[in-house]
Amino acid sequence: VTTRSMASAAGGGGLGPKKKALLKALAVLLGALLVTSGCGLFVLMDYEEKQYRITNSDFGRFWLAINKGNPVLQPLTFNFAIIGLFMIYQQFYPRSRPAAERKTK
Repeated sequence: VTTRSMASAAGGGGLGPKKKALLKALAVLLGALLVTSGCGLFVLMDYEEKQYRITNSDFGRFWLAINKGNPVLQPLTFNFAIIGLFMIYQQFYPRSRPAAERKTK
């Protein structure tokens, strides 16, 4: 018996309507964060050449100014959004794993 199966058995095993709505709203916010940080990653990749319009836009200058002061922001937002979306996906579509066999000596 795993911790997840014990928690799902204690909690009723399903997602309530309020939890589903909150997870969907969080998924929308994380999706917007992923798109924004993806565009920011594109700006950072084109930093030296500046051949794309997004790098010379207001967003590009703003993103470069933010990342100059805090270089951890780009990987943090991008990875947080991907991991968060994966965790929400797992809530809606859990993986079923076969039961582990017990080895006795």
